[in-house]
Amino acid sequence: MVTLGDEGFGLDTDSDGSYPFSYGEGVDYEANLAISTLDFGTFHLYPSSWGTSTDWGNLWITAHAAACKAAGKPCLFEECGCFTSLIVFCALACYVLFV
Repeated sequence: MVTLGDEGFGLDTDSDGSYPFSYGEGVDYEANLAISTLDFGTFHLYPSSWGTSTDWGNLWITAHAAACKAAGKPCLFEECGCFTSLIVFCALACYVLFV
């Protein structure tokens, strides 16, 4: 199985125009999914680092799921993180909110 392990940046599907959906990092998520030798897509979620909210993460997840479905490929929500003084709480919050 082959994938890129990327953040998931550069996505038109359900885009709200925010930084992570933009192409400023030089990545086109949907174009990458179209690579025939790529078996599945991946994406990450770091709302605090990206200037978004944890609620925004739901849009990010559903947009990537829709893009992967349109490409006929599965996708893996690979990483999630946020800034807090309670690291364990942060990991648990990502799990509870988005899984």
